[in-house]
Amino acid sequence: MWVRLDDRFTTHPKILRCSVRARWLFLECLCYCAGQLTDGRVPAQLLRGHRKELSELLHVDLLHKDGEDFVVHDWAVYNGTREQWHQKRAADAERKRRQRDRERDSAQESRRDH
Repeated sequence: MWVRLDDRFTTHPKILRCSVRARWLFLECLCYCAGQLTDGRVPAQLLRGHRKELSELLHVDLLHKDGEDFVVHDWAVYNGTREQWHQKRAADAERKRRQRDRERDSAQESRRDH
């Protein structure tokens, strides 16, 4: 699984307003969300012990409070949803299956011609 990260991430005004520790924590949140397919939801337990950094991320709107947990701002805009990921994975698998079938058929046809 991958997280999409703009190459201007480190110079974005919101990021620049955060401490290095808060920036790293936000990157950990992004990786967690991508790896666990959470649609941008970050469990509060992941952020325990990071009160100062969490406060910074909330202040610049990189994270939003949602009940007990938190949500990455605009997650789906840049990284898509869990459903979109599953659809893409299924479409990729089907595309690869069709390609293997074509290659197999082509190889069988080639053997018949010889």
